[in-house]
Amino acid sequence: MDLRKFCTIGGLALAASVTVGIGGAFAQQQCTCVIPASTGPVGSISRASSDVFHTGSPGSLGRVAATTGSALVSGSVVTTGAVASADINLGQDCKFALGGSMRMQITPMDGGLCVQVFDESVSVPVSGSSAGVVLAGALGGGVLLSLGFLQSVSK
Repeated sequence: MDLRKFCTIGGLALAASVTVGIGGAFAQQQCTCVIPASTGPVGSISRASSDVFHTGSPGSLGRVAATTGSALVSGSVVTTGAVASADINLGQDCKFALGGSMRMQITPMDGGLCVQVFDESVSVPVSGSSAGVVLAGALGGGVLLSLGFLQSVSK
C-alpha cells in the first residue's frame, strides 16, 4: 500500500473518531435541573475546596477563586481541579456536589435556566469499552497524519 493512501486512511480514521467523540459530548448536554429565570443571584457555592473557580458572579470580571457563599447567576460557570470539590445550592430542587475535574454551567433557556454538569476527567477505559476504540482511533490517526505530514515536508 502506498504511504499516501495509508496516511489518508489514517486521517479518515481520525476524523471518524473525533466525530464520534464530539457526537457523544453533544448528546450529554442535558439539563441536570431547570431553575426559574432571574436577573439576580440564583444560588451559591455552599462549600469549595481549593482549586475551584467560577465566572459570572455579580461584580467580578473573569475567572475567580470560589469561596463558600460565592453567588451564582445566569451564565455562571464553576470548574473544579482534578482533586477539588464543591457543593452547589441552586434552590431546594437543585443541590449537588461537584467532584474533581467537573464543570457546571447555568445557561438561559425558554422558561428558565438550564443547569448542566459535565465530568471532564480523563479516564483510561477498560478493554471492551467503545471509548477505547475512539481513543485508539484518535491516537492512531494522529500518528498516521503526522507521518504523512513529515513525508510531504521532507521531499
